[in-house]
Amino acid sequence: MPHDTSSEWSEAGGPSFPPLPIREGTPPPEDTPPPPMVDGPEAARGMSPLLGLSAPGDGYLAGPPPKITSWHRFARVFFGRKVVLVGMVVLVLLILMAIFAPLLAPYPPNKLWTSTYALAQPSLSHWLGTDQLGRDTLSRIIYGARVSLVIGLVVVFISAVIGGLLGLLAGYYRWANPPIMRIMDALMAFPMILLLMGIAALLGGGMRNVIIALSVGMTPLYVRVMCGMVLQQKENDYVLALRSTGAGHPRILFTHVLPNCIQPFIVLVTMQLGAVILRSE
Repeated sequence: MPHDTSSEWSEAGGPSFPPLPIREGTPPPEDTPPPPMVDGPEAARGMSPLLGLSAPGDGYLAGPPPKITSWHRFARVFFGRKVVLVGMVVLVLLILMAIFAPLLAPYPPNKLWTSTYALAQPSLSHWLGTDQLGRDTLSRIIYGARVSLVIGLVVVFISAVIGGLLGLLAGYYRWANPPIMRIMDALMAFPMILLLMGIAALLGGGMRNVIIALSVGMTPLYVRVMCGMVLQQKENDYVLALRSTGAGHPRILFTHVLPNCIQPFIVLVTMQLGAVILRSE
């Protein structure tokens, strides 16, 4: 008859159960090295002396976990795509070509050859041929990269800064939204090409006037995008919590709202760089 342990009680008042049998394992061989010990600061922090664990059996290594920043995450995703790497290499080559144009161009960009070289076919002396005036096409492309990059970078910078600030004001302050957005709507009512042609006709030719015309035409897009993101962010709980603690509006706007809107805005800026270069031509 099996022994009923539920009827036995210990002196402390609880049930008494027989001890479970312990199965003896195979002893380690004699030549097995001892496990590594943890001394010094690790032992002072309560680390286990065996294998550097913070507690027996928890499975975590000693020391703090590796810190992964947003830059490491961005670099891992960015450099892990071959298409992005190819595009970056091409962009770097174009920038280097624009910087070292006097060293790479075989001829001056405005040098006129004789009429026999007008509209010449590609040859060893003119790799891409010549135009109707006899100017070397390859040299003009290399020097033209300078003008295109300067116009594109300056226009994108000016329109992004002005449009970003106006969008912040229009999205955060109610009194600033109607006048700013109505002006942007009036500018966007015209087709981009007609608007640029009208501004260029009023200002005249030249690189400076082209930059002004393109900056005015590109600003409404940045204003509307930034205004929409600020309207979404200012309704979040962290903005209400900051207001309840007495934080000022400039601090909330530029310290907390702007960092949460800047990443999509940067993506838009980089995408519009190529469009500005094409429109400048």
